[in-house]
Amino acid sequence: VSAANGIYGGNFGGLIGETEDSIVIDSFATGDVDILAQHTDGGMWYIGGLIGHMERRGSDYTIEGCAYEGNISLTVNDGEARAGGLVGYSRHAEEISRSYMAGSLHVSGAGGNVGGLIGFLEESSVENCFVNGSVTRENVGDVLSDTDYSTSTAGFVGWTAHTTVGSS
Repeated sequence: VSAANGIYGGNFGGLIGETEDSIVIDSFATGDVDILAQHTDGGMWYIGGLIGHMERRGSDYTIEGCAYEGNISLTVNDGEARAGGLVGYSRHAEEISRSYMAGSLHVSGAGGNVGGLIGFLEESSVENCFVNGSVTRENVGDVLSDTDYSTSTAGFVGWTAHTTVGSS
């Protein structure tokens, strides 16, 4: 997956850019996800090795037995990111289990949440997942004025609330 210039925010994933109320089982993505965005108005970026943005609108969703192997690079001159090695943004997941990311995640120039497995995770359950790789960040930008979340970076989950993490 590759994108450059002229894009105002977006959802990018090695397999799925954005999905709602879905069940993703035994899915695997390899290769590089490389996003270069140069614009003057801050946008929101959701980037994941497997899925960029996943959320429940009506029914619960599940990610089980999934993996991403490769390198993710996001470079922006203005904006905020939710970037993860497997999933960039996940909200209301019934279960994320038996899944992993192997590779690297590099984010430059964006504020927001970055994690080796998941960038932003809320009201979800994660079990038996792992990361085998690196997370790096440089030139960290500001968060957008209309969000209540801080900038964070971690090897597993960048930002989380109301979530259960077990045996990972």
